[in-house]
Amino acid sequence: MSAHRGFQLRRIGWLLTPLVVWAASFVGAWLGALLAGRVGGPAGGIGLMAVGAGVVTVVAVVVWVRLLRRGADRAAHLPGAPSRLPPEEIP
Repeated sequence: MSAHRGFQLRRIGWLLTPLVVWAASFVGAWLGALLAGRVGGPAGGIGLMAVGAGVVTVVAVVVWVRLLRRGADRAAHLPGAPSRLPPEEIP
């Protein structure tokens, strides 16, 4: 994989971040809602759902950002100039 392609994939990854966060909050709220059925009142159930969404979202963002930053470290080891262009594209 060329450095230019790696850069494009990383850019797409950063653009997908809001979608990842939304999906994680949805999954966390769903898991919280499953557990909320065991809570006595509606306020406790909504609170548990909100906590589940928050926890899963934070974990997903941390993992996602680490994944994207690790991709930057890998791109540094690819052949190419410091400008991240492959040797054949350098003027």
